[in-house]
Amino acid sequence: MEIDNDTVADYLHALERLMAIENLPAWNTHIRSAHMLRKSPKRHFADPSLAVGALGLSVEKLISDLNYFRFLFESLAIRDLKIYASAMAKYHSHYLY
Repeated sequence: MEIDNDTVADYLHALERLMAIENLPAWNTHIRSAHMLRKSPKRHFADPSLAVGALGLSVEKLISDLNYFRFLFESLAIRDLKIYASAMAKYHSHYLY
């Protein structure tokens, strides 16, 4: 099955308008650096429980797929960090190594 890029972009835009997902901007190196660590934003669920509920996941299913659980936990941690950072009016971005 081939996926149309325009369709994916439309769905992502709709999820952003519904505030179901949020984009976390990429962290850039120093301005004079020859390369950037990451150029595109990383998407996170605004509330990871939306994914759990939509997929009908149970504790057993999450434990059996720890890689997926890691993504949900990361979204939860990012959500909480953004809340704390916004109280201090701090900028937040992601860094992948």
